[in-house]
Amino acid sequence: MLFGSITGRLILIPFDSYEKAYCTYASLSLSYPIMLILP
Repeated sequence: MLFGSITGRLILIPFDSYEKAYCTYASLSLSYPIMLILP
């Protein structure tokens, strides 16, 4: 989880819309476990 956050920050820093990109990253992080549970 911590490694994912660091990697996400390194990827999102160059973007001007950092807040929007971070929200998208958070949404993907929340939906990823659901995709693993649902077949």
